[in-house]
Amino acid sequence: MLLAAFVAWEARVPEPMLPLSFYRVRAFTLTNVVSAAMYFGVFGSLFLLAQYLQMVPQRTPFEAGVRTLAWTLMPMFVAPVAGLLSDRVGGGRLMALGLFLQGVGLGWINVVADIDTPYSSLVAPMIVAGVGMGLVFAPTAAVVLGSVSQEHAGKASGANTTVREIGGALGIAVLSSVFVAHGSMGTPQRFIAGLHPAVWVGVAVVLVGAVCALGIPRRPQPEGVDV
Repeated sequence: MLLAAFVAWEARVPEPMLPLSFYRVRAFTLTNVVSAAMYFGVFGSLFLLAQYLQMVPQRTPFEAGVRTLAWTLMPMFVAPVAGLLSDRVGGGRLMALGLFLQGVGLGWINVVADIDTPYSSLVAPMIVAGVGMGLVFAPTAAVVLGSVSQEHAGKASGANTTVREIGGALGIAVLSSVFVAHGSMGTPQRFIAGLHPAVWVGVAVVLVGAVCALGIPRRPQPEGVDV
């Protein structure tokens, strides 16, 4: 109801905080869908996988965090390259590839994750997922800002940031609910029982985002927005 009231208000005011005509621009709309799907699937899965690294075997939060660096450091190296390739290849294609790699990485982790899985078996899929994440970050910003006129760039960027945050929050909430429905934090065996179905949901959402990214125009042109 609150969302409906916000939409109705934004449609009437002379200078809306978020012009609803943004969503008539295919590149803007699909890029926001891609952002929401990525943050839903990746951050929801990473929330559980970070706990998995603390439980199987027992580790401190710091030790588990260090072990995620194989994943989280990759965007530092990949994102600048993706930014350079975005205009040449097309932001949508890079985002589709990135989300596909993230889905592969998450699925790979989910397949090998068990109560006796050595950390070395997780490094390669973490790297794949991290490369995929890096391929999404830079093109997302470029396509969102390039899909509206310069005067609306701040509003477009703010909308995309909000969508990402909502996607991440929903991903953690939904995947945690799936986890609780199938397992618990009681024992490593019960944790694994809940982890697998939850992460598969994350994989599915990320791959849906990859399909949506293929619909983003290769060279979106800035369009005026009626306010």
